[in-house]
Amino acid sequence: MKKVLIGFSLLLSIVVVGWIYLTYRFQESYSTQEKIGVSYMTLNNEFYQMVNSEIEKAVALSGDKLYLRDPALNIDKQVQQIEYFMDEKMDAIILNPVQSDHALLLKTLKRAKKQGIKLIVVDNQLSDSSVADSTIQSDNYQAGLLLSQELKRQKSSANILVLEHPNVLSTKERLRGFKDGLGDDKGYHIISEQNGLGQTEVSMPLVSKVMKEGVIFDTIMAINDRSAIGALAAVKKSGKSDVGIYSVDGSPDIKELLATESLVKASVYQSPMTMGEKAIATTYNLLNGKSVDKDIKVGVGLVTRTNLDHYPVGWQ
Repeated sequence: MKKVLIGFSLLLSIVVVGWIYLTYRFQESYSTQEKIGVSYMTLNNEFYQMVNSEIEKAVALSGDKLYLRDPALNIDKQVQQIEYFMDEKMDAIILNPVQSDHALLLKTLKRAKKQGIKLIVVDNQLSDSSVADSTIQSDNYQAGLLLSQELKRQKSSANILVLEHPNVLSTKERLRGFKDGLGDDKGYHIISEQNGLGQTEVSMPLVSKVMKEGVIFDTIMAINDRSAIGALAAVKKSGKSDVGIYSVDGSPDIKELLATESLVKASVYQSPMTMGEKAIATTYNLLNGKSVDKDIKVGVGLVTRTNLDHYPVGWQ
């Protein structure tokens, strides 16, 4: 019996020591786990899902924790999400702002920075560039420029309906590049600019409304593929066959339409995977005390029916 008690005591001691060791290791590991909050303007767009997939993979490999939020294009919700990230003491926030110049958003982000939270802005920019530690986005000006050049190559004149998203500085840069590319050429006229919010379900009825109002156009410049797809649906529903559609993203859907639909003329591709990779790499560099570039541009390129075979079926 004495031997049994001694053996039991020894076993109990081993269990207790092991439990203490594992608890300590777990607490040590947990205490060094980075907490990263992410808020995109909307997840109702495969582009942001692809950006996030790269971020999610890297965070999982590092054993850290990702907090993903979707404000669904509501700036007040996004501000609330930033406040939540602050309350939860995030180490970093990756943000795709709903509205670049929103005063309360900027004020809240400044408070987050004072709290020591690193801020990485992706696929857009803030009106106050000093707020972000780093901004990662496509070369949006070049995207607009490429579209204008392709339009001029395909058509000697055009009456253009623009589907914009004016609260987002990155899309304003696309439009600026497009307008600069058209220059003073009197054959090309922007006859209307409409806010499609970059959404299919908004752009479709918007384009239908413009047509019913008697606005005459033969070209649509859409700031992204989602709005271009909505515009295409409206144009086809009307029975018009003389409208050329140009957009930005190079999404799988638009590539398929380039191959099968004559109204879709060109799209400038972006690379959400590259953007996501650069965003999370920059985040970890900041968290590790390394210097990072304040502004990081991701390259773009033109996709048309004639060069479609050179690009993958999916995203770049």
